[in-house]
Amino acid sequence: IIAEPYFWDEASVPLLAVQIVLCVLATVLLERWVFSSRKLEGRPYLSILIFLSLWLFAFLLWYVTPLKHSYFAPGPRPPNYLFYPYSDAEFYDLAAQYILLGQGVFNGIPMDKPLYAMFLAFIHAVVGQGYEETINLQIAVLALMPAMLFLLGSQMINRPAGVLMGLLAAFHQRNAIAATPYIKISHSKLLLTEYPTALLLVIFALFAFRWLRSGQQRTRWADAVLAGGFLGLAMLVRPNALMVLPFVLLLAWAANFQRIKKWLLSSVVLIFMVILTVLPFMLEIPRGYDEPYLMIKIRAILESRILTDEPRGIIPLERQLAAAGHFFQPNATQPLSNILDGLERFAYVPRHFFHNMIMTVMLLPNTFALHDLRHTLEAPYWQDVRQWTGELPAGAAIFLPLNLMFLAVGVGAAWQRNGAAGLVPLMMLPGYFLANSLARNSGWRYLVPMDWVILVYFAIGVVVLLRWVLDWLGIDLSRKWQLDLSRPADSLQHSSPPQKVGIPIMLGALYLLAGLSLPLNKTFIPERYPPLNPLTLYEKINAAGLRIDKDTFRGFMNSPNAYLNYGLGLYPRFYPANNGEPQPNLPLKARPYPRFTISIVAWDTFYTVLLPMEEPMAYFPHGEEVIVIGCKDTHEPFIDAYAILVMSDPPQIYRRSFESELVCPFAPAGEIP
Repeated sequence: IIAEPYFWDEASVPLLAVQIVLCVLATVLLERWVFSSRKLEGRPYLSILIFLSLWLFAFLLWYVTPLKHSYFAPGPRPPNYLFYPYSDAEFYDLAAQYILLGQGVFNGIPMDKPLYAMFLAFIHAVVGQGYEETINLQIAVLALMPAMLFLLGSQMINRPAGVLMGLLAAFHQRNAIAATPYIKISHSKLLLTEYPTALLLVIFALFAFRWLRSGQQRTRWADAVLAGGFLGLAMLVRPNALMVLPFVLLLAWAANFQRIKKWLLSSVVLIFMVILTVLPFMLEIPRGYDEPYLMIKIRAILESRILTDEPRGIIPLERQLAAAGHFFQPNATQPLSNILDGLERFAYVPRHFFHNMIMTVMLLPNTFALHDLRHTLEAPYWQDVRQWTGELPAGAAIFLPLNLMFLAVGVGAAWQRNGAAGLVPLMMLPGYFLANSLARNSGWRYLVPMDWVILVYFAIGVVVLLRWVLDWLGIDLSRKWQLDLSRPADSLQHSSPPQKVGIPIMLGALYLLAGLSLPLNKTFIPERYPPLNPLTLYEKINAAGLRIDKDTFRGFMNSPNAYLNYGLGLYPRFYPANNGEPQPNLPLKARPYPRFTISIVAWDTFYTVLLPMEEPMAYFPHGEEVIVIGCKDTHEPFIDAYAILVMSDPPQIYRRSFESELVCPFAPAGEIP
């Protein structure tokens, strides 16, 4: 496979062989000595107990795994020596801050992950602005992932399969957190959308599985409604989840081709729930635009990733509409040869697609060496993936076929027991990866929303093969470990009473409210920082203790690029001279002078503020109201500050160290007098 020049990234985070062995042993011992005891066997609360135990185990395991310096959470840096979000993570957090300020998702600026912004806003409303507190509550929610995999596995095969899935998922995420210093990664301790999307897609898979399995006799409308609603929620976190839908519907058609009316009706219900959940946000017309966000997003993807020879990560918003209308102009006289030549530009799609599939399978161990995580990550498909052409370490000739055998047995067992329903997670995988491939993404964090599928079928394969080996050896380690792969006469199909129509309607109303909360939250949350007259801010400045002559202030405000504003001050950082963050086009790049930086979330938009100063202050409050006096830099996108006032009790004043006069414009960027 020829490596693509853009967004061609490394394999999924690995599971270590010793971790897999420990998880298998723990599953067998728990089943033998705990879950099969006469005191617990048959108890209705046993599944709830296992669910809660897996959730608590995952939370504690991730909590005690320390967060290290990351591109998306650089630090800790002075003056507070804490982590703060950066790049995409900062973008999502700023969108959440605007919700709390009563100005809607990202102050009306188009963004495609609004539900995650709402989730972060809820966390901040509960625990405040502290990054550590925010992350702890986030992992408490995301620790549901292993528990939900337990529910999925126990319904697909049996209880041991579910327990093993949950344990593997817990250790896999622990490895992701621990791998932060060594590879690019997205995990539950970063403010990123990939792992929340994975959790929502697992829940979707659970209800889609129940919906398809019950379709043989009586369709459970509540499952169809729940499946569609959770897929809609996943799309509001990462829109790529949309491509999962046609593949699952195709599977449903294959399972019900002899009952086409039943398939059509239940599929319409599922699709309707997806639309009902996402449409309120997608039809909102952002500030400064004359068409809904859905069209803006489609045009942005086409221009930035698909119909271009130079893909980019971000398209300036003003260009998204300027380029509208030239993508699909019909040309009836275009020769067939030209059309085929045009298709060559899409050769990147199968390359990225198979790269996604290969990089996902590589999370399974493929060597005899019992390396720790750091040494495991030295393999070329993590460290030099662009140059890697398929070479594998010693022992992979055994381990790769062995891993594929476990996966194949897992798929076969899921099919044998559940029919088409057992293939729901498997069919989701190519759908999501096709969406990634169309957008020229493969590897890295783009695998996270779906790499759990490998864990599902690997765990099933291990359980099935282990049971066969134990039976062949005549060993009954698990006492009541049942492994009946015949298709069950499911209680969902025969013994459940007729469903009331009111339950699906009530569930649909809840999803509609969830979708409506995104465009309407600014209606119910009071605006915290409305625009103020400069004279009002001048009075607040003088009252805070920064005495400025009124004529000097008037002359400053008459300068063409003067800046005076107030808002929420976030992410305080101090950088010595010639230090900064990666990506030279961003305001926090390395500069030849020392400076303090914050982000100010103001009524109009957000700004990065640079305050040149020799030494950092002892502490700077994060998440407090600040007033910034300075100039909009004419060369770069930041505010060159003269002073920052923290409107606490008592107020605190921080001036630039290099000059004391309130003048504007300042010297050109990088030339502080």
